[in-house]
Amino acid sequence: MDHEPGEGVARKLGRAVLWVPRVPIVLALKGVRGAFWLQDRYNVAEIADEFQTEDKKIAFFPSAFAETGFGLNVGIRASLTDLISEEQITGRVGIGGRDRWIADLGIARRFGPVDVSLSGRREARDNDLFFGYGNTDITTPEMPLDPLTADVGASARFRSRLNRGVVTASVKLPQNFALSATSAVVQREFDGTGTADSIDTLFDVGTLPGFLDNTTYLHSELTVAWDTRRRASRWDGHGIRSAGGLVLGFADYQHGLDEEPDFVRYGMDLQRIVRIARGPRLLEFRLYGEAVTGGRDEVPFTELPRLGGSNLLRGYVAGRFRDRLAAVGQVRYLWPALSWLAPSIFVDAGRVWASYDELSLRGMRVGFGGGIEVYGRGGLAMRAELASSIDGGVVGVLMFEPAFNARMEHH
Repeated sequence: MDHEPGEGVARKLGRAVLWVPRVPIVLALKGVRGAFWLQDRYNVAEIADEFQTEDKKIAFFPSAFAETGFGLNVGIRASLTDLISEEQITGRVGIGGRDRWIADLGIARRFGPVDVSLSGRREARDNDLFFGYGNTDITTPEMPLDPLTADVGASARFRSRLNRGVVTASVKLPQNFALSATSAVVQREFDGTGTADSIDTLFDVGTLPGFLDNTTYLHSELTVAWDTRRRASRWDGHGIRSAGGLVLGFADYQHGLDEEPDFVRYGMDLQRIVRIARGPRLLEFRLYGEAVTGGRDEVPFTELPRLGGSNLLRGYVAGRFRDRLAAVGQVRYLWPALSWLAPSIFVDAGRVWASYDELSLRGMRVGFGGGIEVYGRGGLAMRAELASSIDGGVVGVLMFEPAFNARMEHH
């Protein structure tokens, strides 16, 4: 009787290697099935347009944002456009998730070639995360860690209160250039949570800059951008940028108003979209870097560059890594399954460093996953992503928050 030969080493090795790219593809396809169900049952691709007046001068949008580690935030956004003159008034309220509550109010108006906006925010967070400094692994400490010197981290939570007032002036220049200047006053207050994973239980907060004294800073930021991202063809779905790129640089001088040390935050954002086939089928490349002057023992811990969450280094929870320097590279492949639905798969790689002297590619953190984007006639209506990392775990994000228009993209 003949017997089938057993699996050889080569076949087992091949299966192990192919398992890595298989995960995000499976996640993306599961998301597509879910999106079809949502569209069939609730018509989410058109729901954003149902909350606007016919002339789109008055719009109300329900919003929802869910993220691993923080839970669900729900609220409502409103936009009043050109009711009196050429102004746009926007507002938002929300509860839940990392925010116990949040409230925003802003007004924007164009004066010739210059857009000017004023906005204010009050926010109470009961669910912020802190893991320590550097590219450290997580442990359960037997005694409070010194965040400035510990070579391991811990998963801790803290409360914060934020008040912010912002004035921004921006102008679009020829050849797709844009310049914006922002002045803002930001006040933050911090406290522990009174739980076993409270930041003052797991860390020595007496050495954590800004925690005990709270912070008040005046921000003066200048941003220069060359942005050619666009919809390459009228046949491409609304809201999909299918060609072009972005070169952006910024510098933010932060002046302490309550005897805090002054420092500068600066960075860059480089993006390129490569259209590889009709549909469109796209490859999106991104390189983001950010740094601050001043030492670990000077810059408040909330002002340090951070990686993790739904935007930078997906596959890790928000704020998982923080230090004086941070950089991340991202690649995403996106293809439209339908005119209103675009699945994607992505890979992110990055890490943080304490100084330029320590720059190295060793110890890079890598996240990967898949997602879907749902579009209405007004643009992006819903985004969902599910990701993992080389360190394990699963991180998900779900955003239902339709974009108003291009004038609100800068904030």
